[in-house]
Amino acid sequence: MLVAFKAFIPFTIWLSETVLGVGDPYSSSDNVPLNLSVFHTTFNIVNTFTLVWFAGLIEKLVIKMVPSKGDADEEYSLEYISTGMMATPEMSILEAQKEVAKFGSIVRKMNGFVKGLVTEQDNKKVSQTLARIKKYEDITDRIEADVADYLAKVSQGEMSEDSSLKVRGMLSIIGDLERIGDIYYQMSKAIERKNEGKIWFTPEQRNNIHEMFDMAKAGLDTMCANLEGFDSEITLEKANEHETALNIYRKKIRKEHFISVEKGDYNFDSATIYSDLFNSIEKVGDHTINVTEGVVGEV
Repeated sequence: MLVAFKAFIPFTIWLSETVLGVGDPYSSSDNVPLNLSVFHTTFNIVNTFTLVWFAGLIEKLVIKMVPSKGDADEEYSLEYISTGMMATPEMSILEAQKEVAKFGSIVRKMNGFVKGLVTEQDNKKVSQTLARIKKYEDITDRIEADVADYLAKVSQGEMSEDSSLKVRGMLSIIGDLERIGDIYYQMSKAIERKNEGKIWFTPEQRNNIHEMFDMAKAGLDTMCANLEGFDSEITLEKANEHETALNIYRKKIRKEHFISVEKGDYNFDSATIYSDLFNSIEKVGDHTINVTEGVVGEV
């Protein structure tokens, strides 16, 4: 447009004179306001009709200039309780419940990250995922500390018995969620040692671990749904079903694992890391059911 200005300005003056009957702005200052309006409107219309055909190309150019890093762009922040205390303890508790629900979705993501590490062969992607898991683990530590501090301040005010029960439940919940984050981080370190030591799992080991991750995710999905429904009627039935199924499966593969070790089906290093992983996933299940117990007030 800067290049076209020399021709564009006379064009808008001509448009003002012929269409609107406005005089030359150079001859009288009274004609300036309307001429400026015509210039501005025409400028926008011409730009729009010029650029609309290149929207796709502009989008590609912007994406190339500022590529998205996906979840790696996520930074720690408290979304609901960063603005301070609410007017009443009950309103503050409601905001804390929203933050705790968000906390649950963060640890659920870590399940997928660690599961992907088991079969990932690309060293660059492995390094990126390990860094992401560490970042998420740091976030869980900070969320636990900040939410606990917030709830402690809420507790200083007068609360009903129901509100007090909810605060105790949330304090228990954030402890379990932080512990889940720790477990996933320790699992990622075990897989890192496995990769550095050139230790390989058998197809059966990989399938068993993936099955346990899928079962853990089902439990985490139910946990997150319960966290979203703090004030609804929530029962432990479905959460207990996931926990029981995970325990049964872990018991089954643990028995098979000892038999395979005795037979020498895989080496000691592989057996150790494999055992660490399926035991750790079972611990995730324990903390997951604890969260729902905290939601229903069984703490």
